[in-house]
Amino acid sequence: MNKSKKNQFSRPIGTREYRKVFTIFPEGEKTENDYFTILKKINDRVNIIVKKGDKKTEPNQILKRAKKYIKENGLNKNEQIWLIIDVDGRKKSAFQECFEWEKINIKHNLAISNPKFEYWLLLHFESGDDVKNTNDCVRRLLRHLPNYTKSNIGVKEIRRENCKTAVHNGKRKHDTVEVLEGNCSTVYKLLNEILEAN
Repeated sequence: MNKSKKNQFSRPIGTREYRKVFTIFPEGEKTENDYFTILKKINDRVNIIVKKGDKKTEPNQILKRAKKYIKENGLNKNEQIWLIIDVDGRKKSAFQECFEWEKINIKHNLAISNPKFEYWLLLHFESGDDVKNTNDCVRRLLRHLPNYTKSNIGVKEIRRENCKTAVHNGKRKHDTVEVLEGNCSTVYKLLNEILEAN
């Protein structure tokens, strides 16, 4: 085979086709971004793109950002869109538009944490039972991540093993608790997809 024919079939240097692409629209500006950046190292066979949050944190505002992205970029065949939102005392009606959007397309996904994303982080280390409120959640999280702040999760503490624990704990809670009504996080659905992707 001559060189010109051989080059027709080679992939450009520096490109990679990922089996799955997760484009994530978090509510927060820092914690969620850092967490999903850590996950990129746990499974490098997936592409995790975090569209960093801004000051507009209401569920319909996050959804608007995702819709704008889809309109401008479309969705590739391996791509899923995920909205990551906290309940944070909001009424059920605040989530209605997001639930309806999720039903439209299998590539549209919604992950909710109640009361906040810190509850999801807590599930990496314990069952998350009997968390009284946001302050109690953070106090318990600090037992496991003593240096935790909104801008410092603790890269060394988030590993594949405790990610699997978080998936197990998240699913167990969701089997018994409606996410808008009690302590729960459905981020386990996204993490399970990331961990299972080959």
